[in-house]
Amino acid sequence: MQQVSSLEFPLIHHAYEGIFLIVVAAVVFALSFRWSTHRGVRIASGLGLLMVVSTAVGAYALYFITMCNAK
Repeated sequence: MQQVSSLEFPLIHHAYEGIFLIVVAAVVFALSFRWSTHRGVRIASGLGLLMVVSTAVGAYALYFITMCNAK
């Protein structure tokens, strides 16, 4: 735990980057319905959003499991 606390700023920065990527993926998904009539663009943006959100859920689950085992 002491090594993680010494990396506090990079971990916090990494969390904000993840939140930013989720927001960007959601905006791209919404704009794909506004600006494109091609179904492939909408499918690709939806898959991209799904991948980013599933990565965030996995990272949160890993953090939660790690914190529960540390106690």
